[in-house]
Amino acid sequence: EREGAWYTRNVQFSAEQEGYKFQTMQKNWRASWSNYSWVWALDEDADFTMTDLPAFLAYASESKALLAIPAFTQAGNTPEERELIYKIQAPQKPCLYRHVPLIEVIFPLFRPAVLDLILVKCPNCIGKNTTWGL
Repeated sequence: EREGAWYTRNVQFSAEQEGYKFQTMQKNWRASWSNYSWVWALDEDADFTMTDLPAFLAYASESKALLAIPAFTQAGNTPEERELIYKIQAPQKPCLYRHVPLIEVIFPLFRPAVLDLILVKCPNCIGKNTTWGL
């Protein structure tokens, strides 16, 4: 619902182009993003209807992380389709947040200073043919 009231109230900037999202972000980088606490690189099919986003953002800030991602589950019709590649991404009830050695590039949240380092100050950090290795 890109024309809906929620989108208008909550989305400050978006861009779409064919290819990989980090190349899109690099092409569309705005110095004004530094005014935000976080920049979120979302896949177009991310579904947060059952997620308390304000709580997630508060926990991400509380963690002092420079990049973050909410724990998530995978949709699918079979247990195999619902299995996560990286088990550390699954929700763990007793955890408000946890530090892990990697995050999936499906919908990472970045501090703007980190994105400036990756997208501007390190022009070769973003590969031309893949997103992995970021």
